[in-house]
Amino acid sequence: MVEKNKTYINTVSGFGANGEGVVKQDGFPVFVPYALEGEEIEYKVLKVLKSHAFGKLLKIISPSSARINPCCDVFYRCGGCSLLHIDYKKQLEIKKSNVINCFKKYSGLEVEVNDVVPCKEIYAYRNKAQYPVSGDKCGFYALRSHDIVPLKNCKIQNPNDEKILEAVLAYIKITNAPIKHIYTRYGKNECMVVLVSTSSKLKESNFLVKKLLEANKKITSIILNVNPENTNVILGKKNTTLYGKDTITAAIGNLDFEISPLSFFQVNSTQTEVLYKTAKNLAHFKTTDKIIDLYCGTGSIGLYMADSVKSVLGVEIVQDAITNAYNNAKRNNIKNAQFICGAAETVMPEIVKNEGKIDGVILDPPRKGCDESLLNCLLDTKIEKVLYISCNPATLARDLKILSEKYIPSAITPVDMFPHTSHVECVCCLTQKSQ
Repeated sequence: MVEKNKTYINTVSGFGANGEGVVKQDGFPVFVPYALEGEEIEYKVLKVLKSHAFGKLLKIISPSSARINPCCDVFYRCGGCSLLHIDYKKQLEIKKSNVINCFKKYSGLEVEVNDVVPCKEIYAYRNKAQYPVSGDKCGFYALRSHDIVPLKNCKIQNPNDEKILEAVLAYIKITNAPIKHIYTRYGKNECMVVLVSTSSKLKESNFLVKKLLEANKKITSIILNVNPENTNVILGKKNTTLYGKDTITAAIGNLDFEISPLSFFQVNSTQTEVLYKTAKNLAHFKTTDKIIDLYCGTGSIGLYMADSVKSVLGVEIVQDAITNAYNNAKRNNIKNAQFICGAAETVMPEIVKNEGKIDGVILDPPRKGCDESLLNCLLDTKIEKVLYISCNPATLARDLKILSEKYIPSAITPVDMFPHTSHVECVCCLTQKSQ
């Protein structure tokens, strides 16, 4: 048996879902962060559970050729980039292996997994960030902790964020304002700053606006978001514009999209076009097709597909996003798209009942995947094609197992939207089995 607080020497046999090394100690899996496959290491066991254990890396006896020096001063404290110490080519191999393992574990389906589509820009690629605030600190949560690691020259966030955070912290120090999160979004030469507060009013807000504009001249929108609740949900429902516009504009290919604080939008703008092109080529929708875009957000994927189909009907539960989606269709002169506000699993049965023949459905759900009732609804229809875009291979595998009762999945194509992290986006097209 593996013993807690005992030190072992062994060879790392693989990678876990979060990029940690896995050691089989007498056949018992031990997850060791920062250890790489093939390395001989010395490690200490910190925690033992029934099926696995967690360890701490003490010494690398023989390093992997894929190991590189992480270009971040707080890498071993911050809980963000878990793969920054690994060569990028190897990162892609790890992500592909993770997708394969998820399908073996959660679906039992024999599905081919293609190589991961790489990202050209692997640094400063994020257009959105959410930073918790505690006292005089603001940055990221440390690994498996709520201790805050101050932001310092982060390699994946927009480099302008550091000055924005400094300006807000200076303001908090003077006013003791109850700001608990700072949230930034970037668009086409624009920046939105959202300040999440427990109060609907901020003292000397004009002073704060002045300091933020001095920190970043590209700021076109400063929003106060009110969230008095003590939960892990960051944004509240009430927004007040302190400066500039209520939205910013981002681009995907030749299309422009209006984004509000509460709207979902992919965090890697450049790679989103790669993702959508991959999905479009895989789906092969026809110009006569009527398609439904579930979990449509601001309408981005459906509007991207609109020029190759007869009509698009988007469904999204956030009303602000639906407003954005209608404005985005108008902005891009797209006239064959409509949108409905509601939960996908609630609205879809009504759409099937009232819309007549539907040729295809796009699914792009949050990490938790699709509600089972929605999947069962799809199984009861005659919809020929389902295009599934997922940010979580585990829930994708689970959902495809259900859909496989009636649909045949294509090969899975992973797309790297999040370099240096363990996350990967996946695209799969399912076609209805012959009757």
